[in-house]
Amino acid sequence: MEEETVDNQVESENTSIVDSEKANQIVKEHTLYSMGSGIVPIPFVGLVGIMGVQIHMINQLCKEYDIEFKESRAKNVLISLLGAILPVAIAMPVASFIKFIPVIGQAAGGIALSSLSSASTYTVGHYLIKHFENEGTLENIDSKEAKSDINKIYEKSKDAVKNIKKSFSSAKEAEVTAS
Repeated sequence: MEEETVDNQVESENTSIVDSEKANQIVKEHTLYSMGSGIVPIPFVGLVGIMGVQIHMINQLCKEYDIEFKESRAKNVLISLLGAILPVAIAMPVASFIKFIPVIGQAAGGIALSSLSSASTYTVGHYLIKHFENEGTLENIDSKEAKSDINKIYEKSKDAVKNIKKSFSSAKEAEVTAS
């Protein structure tokens, strides 16, 4: 039985499956980048890096769907979508703040922020794919309407991020073995 992966498919309300290989690849790459940004040991620097990665992802998705990109609007959209998953919006700065505690705090904060940032990047990316596939733009996102979809995607993101990490690790192992 072939395993269905969440990172290739996002279910819309009418149960049709949106499948854009290029858009999914953009989200997958940026999920890995944000995971790396979360590990940065300096408090709050990782948050800036994560936001930069997510803004870049939104820009790339806008290009893919031929949608006008405005950085200021993308920042507002990002903040409102992350606010829809309130625990993540609160936990990311807390995880970054924990890094002020020498050694243990840096390790714990890095792991927590890496996990939260990758899940939030995945969630925002897949929500935008769904929104853009339904002829949405950055201008007509309603975060109150998006909340239900965002929370569903966020729940799925936990397993999807694990799969992304595994595929990345497997690719790295294969690369080392081939050398």
